[in-house]
Amino acid sequence: MGKGKKSKSGGPGPEVGECEAAVKAANEGHELVPVVEETLDAMEARHRRERAAVEALCASLGQSKPEKDKRVKMMGWISQRQYEETRAWEDANEGGDEGGDASSDDDAHAADALAKDVSAKATVADADEPGAAAGQGGMTKAMKRRLKKEAEERERDARIEEEKANAGPSEREDEEKILRLRLQPLGHAIAEIKADGHCMYRSVEHQLSVRGVTDETVATDHVSLRRMTADRLRADEWDYRPFAEDFAEASASADEGWAKYCDDVEKTAAWGGQLELGALAKALRRSIVVFSARMPKVTMGEEFAGEGEPLLVCYQRHAFGLGEHYNSIVDA
Repeated sequence: MGKGKKSKSGGPGPEVGECEAAVKAANEGHELVPVVEETLDAMEARHRRERAAVEALCASLGQSKPEKDKRVKMMGWISQRQYEETRAWEDANEGGDEGGDASSDDDAHAADALAKDVSAKATVADADEPGAAAGQGGMTKAMKRRLKKEAEERERDARIEEEKANAGPSEREDEEKILRLRLQPLGHAIAEIKADGHCMYRSVEHQLSVRGVTDETVATDHVSLRRMTADRLRADEWDYRPFAEDFAEASASADEGWAKYCDDVEKTAAWGGQLELGALAKALRRSIVVFSARMPKVTMGEEFAGEGEPLLVCYQRHAFGLGEHYNSIVDA
């Protein structure tokens, strides 16, 4: 495992302890093995969980200079840690660059540029650790692919923030106004959830923290909720698959497509909709009530209405120009 930055007193800086705690929490409920024994897919899935946890920690910080510096150090720490783990995995699995040389020369050049950019940022973050980011110019293709994907996700987040900052009166504002007027007489208000592709699962995660769980042994972080949803889609395949138009027929290609669909639900930031929400309600054995501005409210898992307080979320079609969005509903 990578080591964090040292403080002037010789021990790890406070941001390292916070990052390590966030990483530990992200991996709760997952079987962990030494990095050299992981499959590449398993390592990359774990890295996504851990990076998302650290990014969420960074998002909670303010805009003062010390907090901005802390954010840079945290992102430098997770980048360096995951880089070292990837190199250790590659060293232990020589020739095991799974997936082959799928990238074009242009993609390889772009990835090299990203690698240099991340290396520079990590060096700034760990300036008093000589050589902390050394060697990153020789990144593997697997690392470059991940860096490219992370850059695309950061670009998407930046576009969302820019849109929110610059938008004037819009469909989004009209929709929010109607939704708030519908919720106000019920004593409810909207709780904003991060728009990162996981918003539906994060909304349910937030609801479980607010309204309580019925089974204390069930992990309720958004990563675990994705896994539960995918497991339910697989277990009750033909309860859900007929409603996924691309996979409704029984054929080899549709079977393969459905399997990939379920894997994407579990392992990526694929957006969740009504199909996934219904499966999640069944997996949790909780009713989930969905509010929206221009449609009647919809209850998923009505048969579980007596098993715990209903979970309340809202669907916003025009939340962002880049896509639809779910938020959580709290008591005003």
